[in-house]
Amino acid sequence: MSRSKLTNDIKKLIIATLKIPAVKPDQISDDLVLFENDLLDLDSLDALELVMAIQQQFSVIISDQNHAFNILRTVDSIADFIEDQQKET
Repeated sequence: MSRSKLTNDIKKLIIATLKIPAVKPDQISDDLVLFENDLLDLDSLDALELVMAIQQQFSVIISDQNHAFNILRTVDSIADFIEDQQKET
């Protein structure tokens, strides 16, 4: 899967999982800090939902909650994690 398709799929997953249809994928930059902006207005419950959705959609495991915060920092950091995990399998 190309990097641009992966990042676009992640953005679509964020929007669908967290039910924020007013935001379009192209409004979310790859380096936007997801939990520190007014565009998405995410909280810790959103983080939990997002972790579960990422694990299910991309067949990866985020086992360390402390590491999860770093993984969920940006779309790029999520994509990096997914690519790293898929290389290991």
